[in-house]
Amino acid sequence: MSNKPGKTEAVYQYAAQAGLPLVKVFAPTADLISVMGALSVNKETNEASFVPLNKWITDKPCIVLIDELPQAPTSIQNAFSDLLLNKTIGDTQLHPGSFIIATGNRASDRAGTNKIPTHVINRCFHLYPETSADEWLDYAVTNKYDSRIIGFGHFRKDLLHNFDADNAQKPYATFRSWSMVNKILAAGLPDNLILDAATGIVGEGAGLEFDAFCKLSKGLQDPKKLLNLS
Repeated sequence: MSNKPGKTEAVYQYAAQAGLPLVKVFAPTADLISVMGALSVNKETNEASFVPLNKWITDKPCIVLIDELPQAPTSIQNAFSDLLLNKTIGDTQLHPGSFIIATGNRASDRAGTNKIPTHVINRCFHLYPETSADEWLDYAVTNKYDSRIIGFGHFRKDLLHNFDADNAQKPYATFRSWSMVNKILAAGLPDNLILDAATGIVGEGAGLEFDAFCKLSKGLQDPKKLLNLS
């Protein structure tokens, strides 16, 4: 299992398990040169062609990750359309055994997405994975997340993911943001800063309740000691 949750990390995990090299392109910041390559003119024949970038792997199967495709401008989405269908980018043909994977949010997620051209939509097999609170907590346990996050998550599952598209201009709780909280706790965050840090990452409501949970759990006796099993 990947040590990071999320759609992008899932592709990294798949590439590692399949033993395939991974080429990542972050679509929102890509331009036509970084996608198609540089245009070069042969002085002898007076013909122009695209010189491919060395990141493209053509001699063996690979995985190409087009990350956050819906956030890219329409021109960049169009530039990737032939890659999605024919594994071709500019004048470069990838190995036929390669896989092309695009990730992104839906328009309903209000994540700054642009309208996807219909021909690009029609060239993809669409998957909409969902993760439940129980599945994420299992993941957190497997990856040894801070016990306070795991305990709080079992106590208030509704505060593990409370995204509201109509009120998303302030911090809110998601599995990703709780993973960020776990990172700062693992870095040795002092107890007196948990409230400010958690509130700034998962929002005021979830942050206040998590801080209260941490303070309460700190004063509890170790159940193993109570049962004299330590």
